[in-house]
Amino acid sequence: MRNYLNKTDAITDLHKQGFTDDFQMIGNDLLWVQENLLVRMGEFAIAESYKAEGSIVFGIIALHHNIKGILLKRLGNPNEIAPVLVKKLNEINLLKHYVRHTEDLQQRINEHNSGIGGDFTSITGSAPQFLSS
Repeated sequence: MRNYLNKTDAITDLHKQGFTDDFQMIGNDLLWVQENLLVRMGEFAIAESYKAEGSIVFGIIALHHNIKGILLKRLGNPNEIAPVLVKKLNEINLLKHYVRHTEDLQQRINEHNSGIGGDFTSITGSAPQFLSS
């Protein structure tokens, strides 16, 4: 999670990325302020999150509605943060970890393959059956 000195800078950064609508938390759902429409828990994802001035600024994507917007949540008592936000932050952290792990694995495979010239026998000890026939 990136840190900003103030909320204005975080919001400006999100605006540059196309997060232009506003959301408010209503239980586990979001209210899309501009359309006065409820976006259900399963219809949105957190794409970005920034800390600034005792708040978290979320970049939210609601795919079913084709919108990107901002949710501003003050930090305070950890129990005040809606469980759905905690769950979705954990999901994004798991996804980022998976992507980093996959990229690292792909880099290792590429390094290995470039070092062996694509020779299957150096990995397995023998050529694959379709090559040896």
